[in-house]
Amino acid sequence: MKYKQAKQVSGVRRRGRVRIEVVAELAGVSAMTVSRVLSSPEKVSEKTREKVWQVINETGYVPNYSAKNLASNTSRIVAVVVPTLQNSIFADMVEGLASELELHGYQLLLGNSDYSAEREFTLVKEFISKQPVGIVLTGFTHLKETIDLIHHSDITVTETWNSLPPNFGKRVGFSNYDACYQMVKHLVGRNYQKIGFVSAPVHGNDRARARRQGFIDAMSDSGLGVEASWLKESDFSFSNGAALLQAFWREENRPEVIFFANDVLAAGAVFECQRMGLSIPADIGIVGFDDLDIASQCSPQLTTVRVPTFQIGRIAARQLLGMKDMEDDIVDLSFDIVQRQSSR
Repeated sequence: MKYKQAKQVSGVRRRGRVRIEVVAELAGVSAMTVSRVLSSPEKVSEKTREKVWQVINETGYVPNYSAKNLASNTSRIVAVVVPTLQNSIFADMVEGLASELELHGYQLLLGNSDYSAEREFTLVKEFISKQPVGIVLTGFTHLKETIDLIHHSDITVTETWNSLPPNFGKRVGFSNYDACYQMVKHLVGRNYQKIGFVSAPVHGNDRARARRQGFIDAMSDSGLGVEASWLKESDFSFSNGAALLQAFWREENRPEVIFFANDVLAAGAVFECQRMGLSIPADIGIVGFDDLDIASQCSPQLTTVRVPTFQIGRIAARQLLGMKDMEDDIVDLSFDIVQRQSSR
């Protein structure tokens, strides 16, 4: 049944959070009755429900479900913050997280930071107010305010997607540095010397910084120079991959192969090569990172780095839930170099 907006109750609308006791007093009922109206309305008469909802509408009262969970120790929520919902690697991680949580009767609360440390702080603050069992964060770069808030909250946190020292004691991921270092070594072993590299924007992104540094160090250790114009940054999209391929191709001293730190960019470059009539890998090699589905479906198939996206989520869930097989707070997973047709 829908309830109409009640007439203004004098003195009811107030600043600050309205307590359930205030609603009960104004409605002339007990706090328990207000709770029943919200949780089990069928147990309360229609007349009483309407009276309570009139006061709720006027006061702006919001039920404090987190306090209820804390008091009864029944919170079965795990929160996760990802930097984007447009990249399927994070969707795979969330799927692994959700599937493991579901097995144990927990629900997942999802937030998208849009690669913003400030947005991550806001999400973490909101999530903590709901008293989750734990929080999964992507990466290790956070505002000081976020780190302090988590330390003061006494909530278990697992950081993911890298192998840096964790801020909160738990991590599951892989070495982005090693993954890019080894891909460069793989390409050098296949007689490539002029290698271009495209990462995500490195500001505030420890994964992107590690991948870029792994590339630079591998080139240096191999005795190879890197033109400044061969190091680029880009958000991940097919159109950006196409534009980057054009930019590399226009250079007089162009690389022999381009290492894109994401398969979406690499696939966009492959599509652009087809439009331009370029042969891969005869005219230019293209390699990616992540081993998304598109890597094995585009033509030619992409050489790439395969990372354990689903496993990251699954293990993070088991860390937070304190599973008996998760004695280690630090879990480093492996990666694989997958050689396909887009590079020689």
